[in-house]
This record gives sequence, C-alpha cells and structure tokens, in this order.
Amino acid sequence: MAHGTTGLEVTAVYRLRTGVPVLRYEALLENAGRAPVTLEYVSSLTHSSLARRLPDGTRREDGLSLWLAANPWSGEFRWSRAALAERGLYDVGMVTYGQTGSKNRIAVTSTGSWSFSEHPPMGCLEDGGSGRALLWQIEHSGSWHSELGDRFDDVYLALSGPTDREHRWRRRLVPGGAFRTVPRSRGRRSGRWPPEGGRRPDGPPAHHPPPAP
Repeated sequence: MAHGTTGLEVTAVYRLRTGVPVLRYEALLENAGRAPVTLEYVSSLTHSSLARRLPDGTRREDGLSLWLAANPWSGEFRWSRAALAERGLYDVGMVTYGQTGSKNRIAVTSTGSWSFSEHPPMGCLEDGGSGRALLWQIEHSGSWHSELGDRFDDVYLALSGPTDREHRWRRRLVPGGAFRTVPRSRGRRSGRWPPEGGRRPDGPPAHHPPPAP
C-alpha cells in the first residue's frame, strides 16, 4: 500500500506456523517520498465486522462478551467476562442520524516498559450464542494500546503499540526511513466451549507474565 501524496509505503506481514491456529501480524512503513513524515498512530491489526454473524434480532451489546484481566502484582490474570453493554459499549442508533456510531470504546492501555503492569496485553471477544471466540495478544515489552469500539453498525478491534493520543508518542521518518510496528497474534475458537462434560475455567488460557522489575 502506498500514499500518493506523502510517498509513505506500508507492507503488511502475516505469519502462520504449521499446526498452530494462530496468525501473527505486523506492518513495515517506509518513507519513499521527498519530505519527512510524522507518525502519530500505527496499528498492525484492525479487525472489523465482528458482530456481522450474530443471529437476527440479537443486539451486539448483549450477544458479544469481552474477556479482560486485571493483573496486580502477585495476583495476576484475574480474568472476567462481561457483555459489551456491561463494559459500556451500546448501540444507541446514531448511524440512523448520519453518525459513524456511539463514539464510545472499550480501551485498555499500558504505559512504560512493564507491559503487564495493570493488564496483560491480551483479550478475548466471545459470541455467547455460537461459542465462537476471537483471541489476541500484543507481543511487546513496552507501551501498548487496545480498543474495541463500534462503527457503522458493527464492532471493530484495533491493536497497536504506543500512540500520540494515549502516550504522546510520535515517530519522524525522514526520506528513506522505516518503522516496524509491534507484532500481534490472533487466534480463533469455533464451537461451544468447554466441550460437553468439560469444566469451564475462570478465563481463557493464559501464559505467565515476565518477572516484575
């Protein structure tokens, strides 16, 4: 992808390992223009249409649930599941009046070099009716940002490293300069979970955080 005015070129990189149902994303930006370009936000994963497969008549704030975890020191991975409505994201019908959506979002942000300081850089969006789920992880030991919001009668997920809005982050690319985004991984689960006769744990699978500094 290339921007005709600035000359900024973006290459999306996808990696899939054999036998592992997880897709890894990142993006490489290169300034092929003649003038510097200042970056304020770059996402290596933006996933839209997340409510598209809900049954007719099911409101997205009720049909979709978001798993998030509090991560206090010595009390890590306190996972909780809540419907989008419980987390504050509602369909208020603004698209009918020419707006893009509710202009609300569920945002989780970490600042500094301890990426697990308050929340682990991961989450899970679950369709309670079908059991399908989308799981993600930001693979970064520094600042990061994730958000789930609504736009044009649907739900999107955006994952990134530091941003100007949340972290006052900017990167100036001189002509010939390049920038690589923080990698993210995404997995999917199909069908109901746990299997019949199985026991549902307190939250989705999780790995151990790195030692605290």
